[in-house]
Amino acid sequence: MPNSRRLGLLLLICGFLGTLASAVLMYDRVRTLADPAFAPGCDINSVLSCGDVMDSWQGNLLGFPNMLLGVAGFAALAALGLVLGAGGVLPRSVWLLLQAGVTAAFGFVLWLITQCLYVLGALCPWCMLIWAVVIPLF
Repeated sequence: MPNSRRLGLLLLICGFLGTLASAVLMYDRVRTLADPAFAPGCDINSVLSCGDVMDSWQGNLLGFPNMLLGVAGFAALAALGLVLGAGGVLPRSVWLLLQAGVTAAFGFVLWLITQCLYVLGALCPWCMLIWAVVIPLF
C-alpha cells in the first residue's frame, strides 16, 4: 500500500486524540461515581454538559461506560498507526477487522449524535472530539 505511512499517521493522531478524550471521560466518570458532588470540568452549562450525557443510559449502553470501548479501541488504532508508520505491513484479516471496527464506531457515533441532540438535549465537548475523530476514519 503506497500511502500506508500517511494512513499510519492518521490512525496514530486519531487514535491518540480518541484515547485522550475517552480517558478524560473515564476519569471524570470514576470521579462522579466516587463523589456525586463532583462536577466534571466539561460541565459548562445546561447544553454543554458531559455529566448529563455520562449519567444517561445512552452513556452506558452495554452496561458499562461507553468510554471503556473508546479507550481500548482508540489505543488499538494508535498502535496500528505506529506499525504502519514504521513501515510495517498488516495482514488482510487485520484490515478487515479494522474496517469492521471503524464502521461499527461510525454507526455508534451517528446514533450517539442523534441521542445527544434530539433526546438528551446536551452536548459533551469530549464526546464531540471523539465524533470528530471517528468520522474521518470511516
